[in-house]
Amino acid sequence: MQRVAAEVGYSETAFLVPEGSGSVRVRYFSPLAEVPFCGHATIASAVALAVRHGPGTLRFDTAAGAVAVRTAVDGGGLLRATLVSVEPRTVALDDADAAELLAALGWSADDLDVALPPRVAFAGAWHPVLAAATRARLADLDYDFPRLGALMAARGWTTVALVHRVVTVFRTTERDELAAGEAQHEAELEPQRRADRAETVDEPEESPPGTARVAASAGEEAS
Repeated sequence: MQRVAAEVGYSETAFLVPEGSGSVRVRYFSPLAEVPFCGHATIASAVALAVRHGPGTLRFDTAAGAVAVRTAVDGGGLLRATLVSVEPRTVALDDADAAELLAALGWSADDLDVALPPRVAFAGAWHPVLAAATRARLADLDYDFPRLGALMAARGWTTVALVHRVVTVFRTTERDELAAGEAQHEAELEPQRRADRAETVDEPEESPPGTARVAASAGEEAS
């Protein structure tokens, strides 16, 4: 299986063995090593089985645990697949591992987003997560492949996730429509609102009724 995965060259290749009614044993291999789980390969495998044997629900027995996958045909005649992964979790990244990871990447502690401390995450496979403080830092990658690979192999990490937190401010409709009584009440109040805005020339104009300003980012509340 390892040899075939290396020849295929995809990031992961899934190998399936039927185990009985509704159950499939699956193993995943990258070109270099076996990995415990791969969501994309699981979805692709379920669709391939549905094409051959019809849609339904299957249990994939993986090294990470049992994963239920459901396939169905939508209104347009396309096969759709959904899965429920093993329970995800995160733990703190060891300080020594964090230092070695930064060194392999050519980053410093100052390159990290202090609002998102380094973690190790699991959703079928373990991988560290580092949040870059700037988009420029994330875009400029020139790391030590052998050093990073050795650390990943020693810790059993399948991948390394490098992310950047983006703050977005946008307007969104607060509600699509008003109930009949509320609509009449809003119509009665609107002339007074306009008069108040005309008299209060030194203050910023209020947002129109039915809209709200929302600030969306990790760790921030919408207002």
